[in-house]
Amino acid sequence: MKNGNFNIKKDFYRNTKLVDDGVVYSNVSCIDHNKAYGFFLGKDVKYAGTTPHLKETLEKKYQKPVEIIHVLPNIPPPYKNKDKVIVINRHLAAFWAVNPDQNYFLPVKQNDLNIQANQSEFLKGIAERILKNQQDLYVDAFSIGGIDYNGLIDGQRIHLIGGNPKVFDEYDDKTFQRRLFEKLRVPVPQGYMANDFDELVQKYRDHFFKDHGGKAFVAASRGSGGNGVAKIYREADLQKLKNKGKYVISELIDVELSPFIMAIADRNGEVSVVGMADQILDDGTKYRGAISPSKATKSQKEEMIKYAKTIGQSIPKRGLYGTFGVDYMIDKKGNVYVAESNFRKIGSTASIARAYRAENPDDISLSELEFRGVIEGDFGIDVSNLKLSEKEWAVVVKDAPKGFQLKNNIKPELGEGGLFKYGGLDFYDFPIKSTIFLEDSKMGRAVYVPQNGNVRESREKVMGHLKSKLNEVRIDKLPLEKSTTKESLHLNRISTTPS
Repeated sequence: MKNGNFNIKKDFYRNTKLVDDGVVYSNVSCIDHNKAYGFFLGKDVKYAGTTPHLKETLEKKYQKPVEIIHVLPNIPPPYKNKDKVIVINRHLAAFWAVNPDQNYFLPVKQNDLNIQANQSEFLKGIAERILKNQQDLYVDAFSIGGIDYNGLIDGQRIHLIGGNPKVFDEYDDKTFQRRLFEKLRVPVPQGYMANDFDELVQKYRDHFFKDHGGKAFVAASRGSGGNGVAKIYREADLQKLKNKGKYVISELIDVELSPFIMAIADRNGEVSVVGMADQILDDGTKYRGAISPSKATKSQKEEMIKYAKTIGQSIPKRGLYGTFGVDYMIDKKGNVYVAESNFRKIGSTASIARAYRAENPDDISLSELEFRGVIEGDFGIDVSNLKLSEKEWAVVVKDAPKGFQLKNNIKPELGEGGLFKYGGLDFYDFPIKSTIFLEDSKMGRAVYVPQNGNVRESREKVMGHLKSKLNEVRIDKLPLEKSTTKESLHLNRISTTPS
């Protein structure tokens, strides 16, 4: 099968050891002793947008050329064919082992990718060959959940650019975050925690049925991107969140704006706020993209920065540091509330990093700032002198439902770094034409940066540009019920639920 210039040979799938290991593809064949290497683990190719900056950071450390090996769950877009890539996805390997002539896309949760990569004998073998040529190996990841130090990442010669994964798993729980925010006295909507669904129903009846006219907002303890959250208008609405573990139920805020902050914490508890923008949400819950700069007022921005620093300063003592994000809600009266915090890279990390570099080409990159704060222990510079990016940009994601197929090739005209430097409207991350989506997927982005010298454009005009661009993407539903094609039969028969 050829995916653009990623040539996947059928012989690859006769190696059952690789298939069992979940290895779908690799173009890492030999290790160049004149180079150094690093790893990046990302559930989505868009998070690899910062790896050019990671490459620069490691080149300063090793004083030689560096290549980043991208460990991903799906074949990257064809324009990424110069990147070093290893695709690990056990369920996807099962599909391609049966039919390597078809392009498939199967999303994987970051925790599952981390577990598969950390247990991969193939990846360990690559790391062992690299470590014959360099003293240590650094692994960057979208998030650090699911990683332990009994596999690939040992914490001795192979180091994670991040904090303690076990502590991350604890902080990645919205009920834990609720207790944390209350302890830190940052403003949150009035609410309560429930240990199970029955208690959630009782909390709703006791506190929201009469006092708030039946309106509430419920978030399951685990979930991101709008998954596991719902607006509630009557008790029956709670059923959509049944069997989700623990919950936070709170008053339903009349939201005017949903900003977020990206920040970096070092091991000493110093926090640098590096980006701010507004989320684009469907019905106030489902993440669709982001737009910069934020429309928040100066005083609201100062308030949000204060809360982000309060949260960030509290985590290093528990063993968490590096990039994190804080989501906010601003109501119609201008009140600011903390919605949640993500102690990992966030959906707009690449855009913020690119925008920051475009505005501050001579300053330290955000990748290097994180590397210093996590690996070296402190930032090593006065971060109060770093300017918060106010560059204009917007990004909207495109979804593909399960069982749909991409009908046209979507190729960017300009590299993402060039887009943020010069401006324009472009596509990123879309897979090759004919790809079949085996589960509901975020398949790509449209990114808009106004041309240099342009006056600020209205948000309506910007969103019009993005929606018009996304209309160029064509996907069709496969006739699974009637079709007897090989791929549709496998789509029906093989479970895609991660084990």
